[in-house]
Amino acid sequence: MVHSPVKVEKLLPAFHSALHEELTLKGLFNSGNFDEFRGALGDKVTIRIPGTVGVNKNYQQIGGRARADRTQDIAFETYEEAKVDLTLGEHAYSAVAIQDEQTAFDLVSAESLVPVQGRALAVEINQACGAQIAGADYTFTVVGHEGALRKTLVEARKVLNKVGVPSEQRILVVGSDFEAALLNDEKLTFASSVGDNRASAALGEATLGGLLGFRVVVSQEVADDEAYAFVPSAFVLRTAVPPTPSSVALGGSYSAEGVGLRWVRQYNNRRMQDESTVDLYYGTEVVKDVYRYFDSGEGKEIVADTPVVLRAINITLDAADATSVHVEGDETVAGHLGVAVDNGEGGEA
Repeated sequence: MVHSPVKVEKLLPAFHSALHEELTLKGLFNSGNFDEFRGALGDKVTIRIPGTVGVNKNYQQIGGRARADRTQDIAFETYEEAKVDLTLGEHAYSAVAIQDEQTAFDLVSAESLVPVQGRALAVEINQACGAQIAGADYTFTVVGHEGALRKTLVEARKVLNKVGVPSEQRILVVGSDFEAALLNDEKLTFASSVGDNRASAALGEATLGGLLGFRVVVSQEVADDEAYAFVPSAFVLRTAVPPTPSSVALGGSYSAEGVGLRWVRQYNNRRMQDESTVDLYYGTEVVKDVYRYFDSGEGKEIVADTPVVLRAINITLDAADATSVHVEGDETVAGHLGVAVDNGEGGEA
C-alpha cells in the first residue's frame, strides 16, 4: 500500500491551535514573528516602539490685544522612538521518535502528535515571558501590604501616571498568593467587562476582570506574592522560523498571530522510526525609554541620557504593616519625574 503524503498546510494550523489554547502571557506582550527571517540563532533584530514628544508653550504669547511680532523661531525637537535590540537567542523544539511498533500496534503517528508538540512549545514560550516580566530591571517598586491592597494599587496607578504611562490597556499580572489576597479583599470589586481584545482562550480564562483601571491576569510564571503593572508595549516577544531543509521528506512552516513554527518529519531507516520535530527561534526583552523632564534651573525640558524601564513597575507585598505602603526605586529618575520614593525601612510615599 502506498500512503499519500500529508499536506503540511493542513497540519500546521493545528500547532497554532494548540499554542492558542495555552499561551497566557504572550498576548500581553508586543509580539510578532519574522516571516521572512533569514538569519541564524543568536542574531539581533531591532524593534521600534512609538516614542513621545514634549510640548513647548507660549510662543511669543500675545498680551492683551497687542500682536506678537514673530521675531523668534519656534522651538523644534527631535522625535525619537524607543529601539529594542532583541536577540533571537533561544531555540525551542519538540522532537519525538515514533517506532514502527507504536505505529503498527498503538496507532501513534506524527500527525497525532501535532497538538502535543505544539502545547509543549507553548509552555516554553509562556515560561520565557514570565521570566522576562519577573527578571526586568524595574526603576520603581511599590511595596505594599496584604491589608492595604487598594492603597497599594492606587499607589501603583500614581507612579504610572507620574511617569507618563497611558491609562489605556494597563495590565496587572499577579502571582497566586497575590490573586488570593485580591479575591479575599472585600473592599475590592472586579469589573466583569475588561474588553474584547483577548489574544487567546488561555488569556481569557486567566483574566480576573477589571480593577482600578487594570486588567488583572493571574500567572503561575511569576512569584506567588508579586505583581507587575504595565502596558503591552513594555515587553516585546518575537519568534522566527528556522529554514526548512530541502532534504527532508516532509516539512514546512506556519505563522499566525505572532507565532511562527517549523515542522519537519522524516523516517530514520537505521533506527526504524518516524521522527517529528517542531521548533522555532524566539527572544524576549523589556523596553527602556529615554525620558524627558523639565529642569527649572535651565527653564527647559531635558532629555535624559540613560534609558530606563518606565512602562512597567513591580509590586510586592513586603510592607511591615498596612500603613507603610511606599515606593522604592532610582532616586535620580524619581526626582526628575516627581515620584516620591522611600528607600529606607518604611514610611509612606
